Amino acid sequence: MSTPAAEEVVAAKLVAARREGRSLTRFPGVIPATMAGAYQIQELAMSRWQDSLVGWKIGYIPADRRAAGDPDRLVGPIWRQQYHLSEEQVSAAEVGIFASGFAAVELVIRLGQDLPTHDGGGWTAQRGGGPGAASAGRHRGGQQPDP
Repeated sequence: MSTPAAEEVVAAKLVAARREGRSLTRFPGVIPATMAGAYQIQELAMSRWQDSLVGWKIGYIPADRRAAGDPDRLVGPIWRQQYHLSEEQVSAAEVGIFASGFAAVELVIRLGQDLPTHDGGGWTAQRGGGPGAASAGRHRGGQQPDP
């Protein structure tokens, strides 16, 4: 179990590595035992980052990397500096690469209206008007780890 002071140190190390564009060879402290502990460190790191929050990315956590009963998804911030908007189908964006790291891009869908509530009755994209019905714009992306 980590202490608030230890969590502050971890958050500071994560922010410093991001600011300097360098990867970490391992987690810079005690790995949180719970998702709540991990999100606490994320909150601390986010409070130190000097940029505007524009959205959230959602990632999958493989079953062998999470405790029984933990969610299979996690969320992380998307910052203004990482966000490149284009109304064209294809646009180039210059991005930094972390040494010994990877490049990650995310799919962003801007919704033009709220999606219908899921009532547990077999909702599908087609039932909601088709895959693009609520989308006011789509932006492509993906994530590929460095080999």
